[in-house]
Amino acid sequence: MAEKFILHVGFHKTGTTAIQTSLHHQRDSLLEHGITYHYNRARAEHEAAWGLNAKVWGWKNRGGKETPISKWNRFAKKVNKTKGTVVASSEFFSELNLEKIKKIRDDITTDQVQIVFTIRPLAKMLASSYQQYLKYGIKATYEQWLHAMLDEPGKSKQTPSFWQRNFHGQSIQNWADVFGTQNVIVMVVDEKNPQALYSQFNDYLGLPEGRLVEQASGGNRSLTASEVELLQLINLKYPKDRAWDDYTIFVRQTAIKALTDKKAPEGSEKLQTPQWAIDLAAKLTAESIEQIKSSGVRVIGDLDTLSSTKVPSGENPKIGLIDVESVADMILALDQKIIRKMRWKTVLVEVLRRIKARLKGN
Repeated sequence: MAEKFILHVGFHKTGTTAIQTSLHHQRDSLLEHGITYHYNRARAEHEAAWGLNAKVWGWKNRGGKETPISKWNRFAKKVNKTKGTVVASSEFFSELNLEKIKKIRDDITTDQVQIVFTIRPLAKMLASSYQQYLKYGIKATYEQWLHAMLDEPGKSKQTPSFWQRNFHGQSIQNWADVFGTQNVIVMVVDEKNPQALYSQFNDYLGLPEGRLVEQASGGNRSLTASEVELLQLINLKYPKDRAWDDYTIFVRQTAIKALTDKKAPEGSEKLQTPQWAIDLAAKLTAESIEQIKSSGVRVIGDLDTLSSTKVPSGENPKIGLIDVESVADMILALDQKIIRKMRWKTVLVEVLRRIKARLKGN
C-alpha cells in the first residue's frame, strides 16, 4: 500500500502540462527517491478525473463520449497498490465538486494524501482559455465569450467548465475542507520567472536541485489574432450534421495542428483582452487571494503578486486576412494518413455508403 499520495490538481493554464512532461521524463530518477509517477504525460490521470465527473469528451449529442467511472476506479486501485510515494497530476481534478472530492478521500487508502495547486492571475487565463474552447467548437467571438463569463460569473451556460475550474479560492477551500488545511499546498507561479515552478516542485518533492527541469514538448503555441478569427469562422460555418469525430480529425488534429506546430508568422498580432475584462478578472483574483489567505492552507510564493499582472490589452479589430502560407499548411495537412486517425466504425460506415452508391449507379 502507498504511504503517501500527492495529487497535483491544477489549476488549468498554470504550467500543469510542463510539470507533467517533466515528471514523465524523470520517472526513473523519481523511483530512485521512492517516488512513483506511473503515467505517460497524465493521460490516465485526465481520464480518472473525467470518470469522476462523468465528463463528456466531445459534443454530447453528436458523437461525444462520457468517460466511465471505471477509469477512476482503476486509477485509485493502482495508486493504492503502489508502495512508497505516488505522484499524479491532472488539472481536470480542479473541476470536481465537494461530493466528488470526498469520493477521492474515501477511495484512496494511503496513509497520507496531499493536494497541490498551481495558481496564476485569472486575467492571464482568459485568452488562452478562450482559445482552448475555440478548439472545442464554440462559435462566440472572444468579446462575446468574455461577457458570458464575466458579466455574471458562474451563471452562463456557455463553457460551464470555465467556472468549475476557475473559482480559485472556493475550489481550494473545498479541498481543504475534505483533506485538511495542513494537506493542501498552493504554489504561486512567478510570472517573471516561469522556471521557478520547476524549482518549487523539485523542493517540495525533496529531490536534488535541478532534477525537474523544462522538457521539449513540441508545438501547440497560442493562436494569433487572425488564426483565432479563422477558427471562429470555421466553427460558425461547420455543418450541424457533422459529428465530433469529424471535427476532431479534420479541424483539431489537422487544420489547427498545422498552424500551432510551426512558428507564428512574422509580425502577427496576439489576441488582445479588453481592459474592462482585465479589470473584472483582477477583482475576482483579489477575492480569491483573500479567501486563500483566510483558509490557512500552505502557500509557496507570494500570493500578492497575483494582483500585479500585465496582459496584451485592447480591442481586436476585424481582420479578414490570414497569411497565405498558413492556409497552405492547413490544406496540405489533409493527407491520406488522416484515415489512420479515424475510428474503424467511421471508416466502415463510409465504405459501405460508397459501395451502396456504386451499386445503385450500376
